[in-house]
Amino acid sequence: MMHLDTVFTMINYDQFTVHPFILSKSGKIDIYVLQPDKNGDVKIKTKNDLVEVLKEYLHLSEIDLIPTGGADPIDAPRCMSCPLVREDL
Repeated sequence: MMHLDTVFTMINYDQFTVHPFILSKSGKIDIYVLQPDKNGDVKIKTKNDLVEVLKEYLHLSEIDLIPTGGADPIDAPRCMSCPLVREDL
C-alpha cells in the first residue's frame, strides 16, 4: 500500500501531480466523500470523476492534472519525487 502523496499531490491551488495508473483509461477512480450529517454521523457519497470532485469541492472552474513521468509506464512509478518533465533551459 502507498501513501496518497506518492500518487497524488497538490502543487498549486488548481494543479496536481497524479500517478497516471491510479486512474482508469477513462480517467475515473473510486472516490468516497465523507461529510458529517445533521445527527453528527458520517454521510458517505461515492463518486468517480476526480476532476469534477476537485472542481466541486475546491470551487474552481478548471483543474490541471499532471501525469508523473510524462505518463511513461517505466518512468511514472519512479518519478514522484520529480514528477514534472522539465525542458532544457
